[in-house]
Amino acid sequence: MTRPLDAYRAGIRDTLLAAEEAAAAIRARPDAGGIRQQSAAAALEAFSAAFRCEALPEPRNAVLEALRAISDQPGEEGETPCPECAGRLRWSRAENGHVWGACEAADCLRWMM
Repeated sequence: MTRPLDAYRAGIRDTLLAAEEAAAAIRARPDAGGIRQQSAAAALEAFSAAFRCEALPEPRNAVLEALRAISDQPGEEGETPCPECAGRLRWSRAENGHVWGACEAADCLRWMM
């Protein structure tokens, strides 16, 4: 049995695919260099990209968010706000590329990569 949310997501994916296919078809036309065709294709592609972000958001990955924040910081160790609970997340980085992170909160983020 299909859940309503699954059917909704499938409908959104089909709509976005149709927009992307229409843009590709416009770009493949012999008159694709025309300003109207370029504008129409760009509008369809922009609609698809923007609506995909709003209607089908990616699941949140707090460890990935923390790693992105850490990558911007210099040094071999430090602290950054925890993306999960906003507490203090301590991290360290080894020469071989391994990164450890642990939030000060008991049942929050902890990893070693």
